[in-house]
Amino acid sequence: MLVDGEALPTNLCLFIDCYSRYVVEGRYYLKQTLDILIDSLIRAWTIHGSPKELYLDNAKVYHSDALRSACYNLGIKLIHRPPRDPAPGGLVERFFGTSQT
Repeated sequence: MLVDGEALPTNLCLFIDCYSRYVVEGRYYLKQTLDILIDSLIRAWTIHGSPKELYLDNAKVYHSDALRSACYNLGIKLIHRPPRDPAPGGLVERFFGTSQT
């Protein structure tokens, strides 16, 4: 995104179905907050329905009480990637690398 001729950094919020490798929702945002996460999840779940499990990274935004409560109320098992274990996150990281090149 350009503002006054200067490029602003963006963050890609992305959800991929691990089984089919289908990109359920992906969108660039100017920041990475709980509001952005909720926006992305609502967009994904509105079109595709809620999942049985939600597998997330260990970023601070993914450990919020609001997200934990929403998943509990919807019957979604919330799973976080083990710390310092990059292999499970490879699917999303590979997509990021491919989309940036």
